[in-house]
Amino acid sequence: MSPRLHILRIPAQHSVRSLLASWRWLREDPDNRRVEPDNYAALPLDLRQFRTWFRRCLDERISARSAPERPWRKLDPDWQRDAWHAARRVNTPRLIVRPHEIPAEFRARLRHRLCEDEG
Repeated sequence: MSPRLHILRIPAQHSVRSLLASWRWLREDPDNRRVEPDNYAALPLDLRQFRTWFRRCLDERISARSAPERPWRKLDPDWQRDAWHAARRVNTPRLIVRPHEIPAEFRARLRHRLCEDEG
């Protein structure tokens, strides 16, 4: 008699914590356990297939959270104008430039050219 096959169903709205828990559960007994994601139209996944699916899920979650700004924002006329004004302020000799006059994304890069507010 063959051993019984256990299947774990993962909901469509899964968290990283639930994915890690299912990975640990599957890793304990890879021969007799399978994982079946709700939003994945396939047979229950074994350890190797689950690892591929798990990495894809992590990549999607990281990519979704890493770029909150719109993709072509640097082509926007407002962004171009702000960058141009910041470059003029920073590159003009003997001009005092305060951090609040420069867009936030340039402050760390141009920190050596900015004057800190005293007092």
